[in-house]
Amino acid sequence: MKRIIVIFVLCAAVMLSACGTAATTPVPTAEPTITAAEESTVEPTTEESTTTAVPETTAAPETTAAPETETTAVPETTAAPETETSANVEKLEPLYAAAAFESADEDEIRRRLAFGQTAVETAIVEGLRTLAERALPHLAEAKLDENVVFSTPSLALALGMLAEGSEGVTRDELVTALGLPEDGAWMEALIAALNLSLDEKDQPQLTIESSRALWLQEGCRLRAEYGETASQAWHADINVWAQAERAAAHEAIGQWYEEKSHGLLPAATVPKELPAESMSLILLDALYYKANWWEPFNAELTVDDVFFSDGGEEIPVRMMQQQLLGQTALKRKDYQIAGLQLAGGYEFVVALPTGKKGADELLQNAGFRRDFASQHKDVYDIEWQLPQLDLKLGADLLPLLQELGVTTAMTERADFGALFEDARPGDFVLSSLHQDARLLLDEEGVEAAAVTMAAVDGTAMPQEQEKLVMRLDRPFVAEIRSPNGLPLFSMVVRDPGVRP
Repeated sequence: MKRIIVIFVLCAAVMLSACGTAATTPVPTAEPTITAAEESTVEPTTEESTTTAVPETTAAPETTAAPETETTAVPETTAAPETETSANVEKLEPLYAAAAFESADEDEIRRRLAFGQTAVETAIVEGLRTLAERALPHLAEAKLDENVVFSTPSLALALGMLAEGSEGVTRDELVTALGLPEDGAWMEALIAALNLSLDEKDQPQLTIESSRALWLQEGCRLRAEYGETASQAWHADINVWAQAERAAAHEAIGQWYEEKSHGLLPAATVPKELPAESMSLILLDALYYKANWWEPFNAELTVDDVFFSDGGEEIPVRMMQQQLLGQTALKRKDYQIAGLQLAGGYEFVVALPTGKKGADELLQNAGFRRDFASQHKDVYDIEWQLPQLDLKLGADLLPLLQELGVTTAMTERADFGALFEDARPGDFVLSSLHQDARLLLDEEGVEAAAVTMAAVDGTAMPQEQEKLVMRLDRPFVAEIRSPNGLPLFSMVVRDPGVRP
């Protein structure tokens, strides 16, 4: 039975290989550095000191919270399952503690919801849109028989952090592949937009959280400038682990997965070999999203139904139903596109094949891709028949990265000199890029999360409205996007994943 492909970027993890001799070589420059081995002895920074200080606080980064008013209260979200913590895990203290997010007032929350209005924000949205349009067809072709969940913002932030740690041709290729502002300032703006909560009285709730963490192997030299940027601008904790603490580090990373995904990605999602002996640095980026429908589905109308796979197989599903009047949509010969409104102006946009071309063929068509990204649509009274969804994916993204033109990072010419002290071209090589993700959809709304991992080893209304039926009983393309078109999660659904 063929599965659904959902591209859902939640989180990213970058692993860098053991430092080898570079980790023990004295630093030849005056630029301040920090090493994991020195973590327990670093003194607080003073005006005369040249040593980077370990921040006093070890608290995890706070997500953006609204003031205590009816329109900006933090909504309750699904809590991650409680897990036991070993004594060893408690000993793993941060080398740098993430800077907390400042509280956002109502105006700031509205600004974040409207992300994509300024010239810089427009460039970010367009860059992420292009990345999503290239990634979705690639993964759809690579995962014909698997569920795929992919988050474009999460992948972009992971690659952005990697780009900021690279130099020369390696950096040029990563920056070009991303198609985003070269200076890296876009990361801070995007991270702020991806951290907000909305809980207005009598209005649907919305929660978006973007989180980062780095795990540094003891004895490896991390450039102080990079560490400070990661903790202050990207709100990332930088933790330390030693070879003798590999089991504790694995446990702590698993807890991070589970906590940041609110239980959608359990600790067992983390590969057993993580962290491997060869890894100098593990970089994680997580994205969590939960939003209610503007018009929830009536659970009493949900019925047992069937979903037809590309091969004609009948898959039992739970089909939700509702009719909405005066909705925008687009109707073409081979497909029709419509959207369901979510909290905060977000939208669940669906492209349903109606002709001879299936979802995978449509993704290869430039005209379809333009229509799917377009917000110019006609008005219809729409009858929705949408199956409940439970989509999961674990995908290797290195082939995608190569398709995007990034090749030097995987060869002996790779240069990650801006990440580690004494790193020469060829000392570190990108060996893997992986993402895990999950998306749930029911009568109340949508909840999704993802983690990406990359490893670098050493070396106006019409008078009459036509009716449109969106019966999603066959593979379709869908996307969750912001009011200004930022593609948060993209997907191809081949099997809803929820059974009666």
